[in-house]
Amino acid sequence: MNKPSLKNYLLISSVIFSPLTLATPENQDDWEFSINPYMWLTDHRGSAGFAELPPVEMSPKNIIDDAQYGLSLSGSAVKGNHGIYVDYSYSDIRSSEEIGPVLGDLDVYTTTTLFTMAYGYEVFQNENTHIQLLAGTRYTNVNYDYHGGIPLLTGNASDSWFDALIGVQGQHQFKDSNLFVNASGQIGGISSDGFYDVQANLGYQFTPAISGTVGYRQFDVDYSNGDFVYDIKQQGWQLGLNWDF
Repeated sequence: MNKPSLKNYLLISSVIFSPLTLATPENQDDWEFSINPYMWLTDHRGSAGFAELPPVEMSPKNIIDDAQYGLSLSGSAVKGNHGIYVDYSYSDIRSSEEIGPVLGDLDVYTTTTLFTMAYGYEVFQNENTHIQLLAGTRYTNVNYDYHGGIPLLTGNASDSWFDALIGVQGQHQFKDSNLFVNASGQIGGISSDGFYDVQANLGYQFTPAISGTVGYRQFDVDYSNGDFVYDIKQQGWQLGLNWDF
């Protein structure tokens, strides 16, 4: 059986710390915390489900128009060279695509939950630059209902899984400037056949506690379980706001 194609969903998504922000305490004996709400304006391409669905492609504009609800929030707790990083994302997308004069419209109702937790260890630090290595896990839950003009195009598909991940992240503060850049890369797998997640951001420090970022991110995952398939690639611009305390 050919893999079904479903190019859709996800206005606000995450998989791993996005946009990246590194919190580094001035006093290595103190904890420093960071909270980061963000948006990822992504397209969504690939295959999902276990029914023979026609291709549906959604641009960032389509996804924004179809979003019912979305929440994306990441955070960190850092002390000395050690850090814990978490990321949570939930989205509810309802889309309708015309698939032909006979079959009519295909309505897709999708909810996606992503939760990531990782331990980070700082391996390099100077006055302006910090680099950390990461190891952790990511939980994914996908559920969608689809309704078409024939029984073959009506049904429900859902699955959830855990993946392990490793990665590296870094940040550089430009000297005598409020500007900084950061980037990260992660790879992982176990339940999935594999995924990668890379991003780069430009940030501005508005106050000692508040900063904003704009950047670009690409993510690809290939998961299958029996007839269920989730082989998705996402890429697009992202915006973030960070609060350190």
